[in-house]
Amino acid sequence: MGTTSPHGIVYAESSGAPQAWVDSLNMANSIEAALNEYESANAWTPVFSNGFTSVGGAGQQEGFYYQIGKLVHAEFYFELASGFAMGSSNWLLTLPVAASAWAGFKTRALGTWAIRDDSGPNHFAGALISASVSTGVWFGGADQPGGRVTETNPVAWAIGDILSGVLDYRAA
Repeated sequence: MGTTSPHGIVYAESSGAPQAWVDSLNMANSIEAALNEYESANAWTPVFSNGFTSVGGAGQQEGFYYQIGKLVHAEFYFELASGFAMGSSNWLLTLPVAASAWAGFKTRALGTWAIRDDSGPNHFAGALISASVSTGVWFGGADQPGGRVTETNPVAWAIGDILSGVLDYRAA
């Protein structure tokens, strides 16, 4: 029997009897299992403290994230349908995993967002900017320097509009 590392990798005991085939097979299987775990996306329902409170009847609100060690990679997608609703003020997206507070979690870019205005079609993009380790990120850089995405900026939201984005940051 081998020893298991903190990452689930089984390796041969240095004091045990040599069993090259068995030891190699155990290590290969444990490495494969660890890689499958790392490659498995975790479901995440992106939530705003302001922003879309409902994407509507046939709308889509989905996200997923991977966490490998302290690195978190997340992607989200919203598509509006009939009956969508939203809050007011600046939008704040909650993170799937709490962020590290290193460097005091000062304002910095953690990712990007894009909007497709279906009625245009116009496209907008900006940065996802750190707000706090617990509350997530602001949608910065809307149609003006220092602007943020709101219920009226940079588009008049309508059925068929899409908001998507990507985040990469260090977990707590």
